[in-house]
Amino acid sequence: MSRFDLEATVQAIEKYKVDMWYSLAPMNKAILSMPGNDIRIVSLNTGEEQPAGESGEIVVGNAFVFKGYWQRPEATNETLKKGWVYTGDIGYLDDDGYLFFTGSSRCCAVRRRGRTG
Repeated sequence: MSRFDLEATVQAIEKYKVDMWYSLAPMNKAILSMPGNDIRIVSLNTGEEQPAGESGEIVVGNAFVFKGYWQRPEATNETLKKGWVYTGDIGYLDDDGYLFFTGSSRCCAVRRRGRTG
């Protein structure tokens, strides 16, 4: 028996409209293991799927992939490709299928106390 029930985890996230959380590996695996979810790690250089342990961009596909950004076709084309969401996040899957986030491929500015940098 798993520590986290797959369906209960996803239902709780949807019910409480969670848009940000600290992911624990078992909860992470529960969500990613829901039937219909598919996750891949692809090379930033070639776009080819990476084997376990190799870092790359996290790409997500399922029946509920969003259709695009409102009135932002360029952003949609950059993020949504052939039904897959290219998250811009960098990570890897280990041999057991656990997802590890290690960074971001997108440049971003961080504001601290009124300063950018």
